[in-house]
Amino acid sequence: MSAPDRKALRREKLLDAAERVFGQQGLRGATMEAIAAEARVAKATAYAYFRDKEDAFRLVAERLAGRLAEAVETGLASSSDSRAAVIAALQAKELIAWRAAHASVHAHDLLSAKTLFAAEAFTQADDQVRRALGARLGELGVDAADATARRLVSACAGLAGAARDEDALAADIAHLAGAVLAGLAPERS
Repeated sequence: MSAPDRKALRREKLLDAAERVFGQQGLRGATMEAIAAEARVAKATAYAYFRDKEDAFRLVAERLAGRLAEAVETGLASSSDSRAAVIAALQAKELIAWRAAHASVHAHDLLSAKTLFAAEAFTQADDQVRRALGARLGELGVDAADATARRLVSACAGLAGAARDEDALAADIAHLAGAVLAGLAPERS
């Protein structure tokens, strides 16, 4: 394995460790020492990859934002049926976000920190998501496809905020998106 590959692997290992530490301790309780210990590396190694715990948090949050955008792309590619693909994409995105938010008793601390340290990454991911959904909605013949994509993403985020479990969230998204798409893009015979 080449040196760049080893470095990338170690970076991922440290990001995984940081994600676990933030989930267990929140941003306030997390330390670089805890991240290093979780990754089973020296503290100096952790500092070689992250300036401080806030930098580690930002990188973890950016990785999550990327996962959300990737989940939408994967969902959109999952079916040649555009309706099913849009629903799958919205469900995939919100289920990842829901799991991340509910995986920790420190969710409030972590969500506040997300806004403080990684807002730009999530804004970029949301823009990418809306563009991809808008393109697929355009294929369905939806007028104002980009605006509809924005509204669907916002509505699904609202459903995720109120959801008590994953199954209910997935069902609610399918119902909402299905109803919206039925009204805006009636099936062609």
